[in-house]
Amino acid sequence: MTVGTMNRTNKAYIGHFHIPLKNRVSRLLDLTADAILSNNANRTGWVNGNDYEQTCETFGMIQFSPAFFKPLGMMEFNGTFAREQRLRHQFVAESQGTLMAVLPIHTREERDLFQLLVTSSPLFADPARQPNWVSLAVIWAGHADGRKIFYKLPEHLKVYYKTWTDFCNEHNTVALNVEASQRIRALVRSIPANIPINAPTAVPTTLRDSLTICPSVDITEVSSWQIGKILADHTLQQSAVHYLYADAVQARATVAGPSRAAKRKTTDDNITTGEAVVSAKRRTNKPRKCRNCQSSECPGRWSVSKCPIPLNPGI
Repeated sequence: MTVGTMNRTNKAYIGHFHIPLKNRVSRLLDLTADAILSNNANRTGWVNGNDYEQTCETFGMIQFSPAFFKPLGMMEFNGTFAREQRLRHQFVAESQGTLMAVLPIHTREERDLFQLLVTSSPLFADPARQPNWVSLAVIWAGHADGRKIFYKLPEHLKVYYKTWTDFCNEHNTVALNVEASQRIRALVRSIPANIPINAPTAVPTTLRDSLTICPSVDITEVSSWQIGKILADHTLQQSAVHYLYADAVQARATVAGPSRAAKRKTTDDNITTGEAVVSAKRRTNKPRKCRNCQSSECPGRWSVSKCPIPLNPGI
């Protein structure tokens, strides 16, 4: 018994803190009171949860159907792949039924990959329109490795795009005003007091120019060739995963061949077919005839010396 356990306010529980035990004690008290008293009021002061119908709702991760995640470029969960590649969040992936866990963008590598896709993918060619998020999710699945980059739903990418855009706008605002801020601070520090400051007004910019998205990283340090190489390496790695774990499973299922019942049925069909062929061949044989009298009823059809008709000298 762990009597005297402290609650969140660092005070001991009044009574027992084990709710199922309190429900059973409350039920016993109610039964005892019903046998003695006629009043049906709540005598224990405890709302017994066992007196209510249990809900069928559950809390946790839902399992995606293959018809839902396969069009997004995802594969089914594979225990061998999870053990060999030492995946992170393996329990989440197994619960969701996917090869890798489906999670929002949260790692440094995922943020960098999103930046590369925004810079190089033709889906972001038109800044006035949002990209096709389903197509982007398919492209993203081709770069997932289960350790630093995970599967994404179209909703995950769409939500992060808004966050990324807000960050770029904030960064862009700071970059536009940093020069004016430094100039004003230099004038304030260099000019003596009680002297008016003639600070030139900053050149106004249009709303379109001020809201132009600025990259969150300095992309001038990364060449287009490096971006292409990184994306190509991810695609090559994903192709190897498909070959080793997705195509190999289908190949083993095909090589395994039909089941024992199917094999037995095939064997029986072959035997039946062979008997039919033999019977057909036997029916096509001509009846044996005697070489002397050419009769099919003559005893000489098996041995010409038994023929009752004198033998023809030419036989």
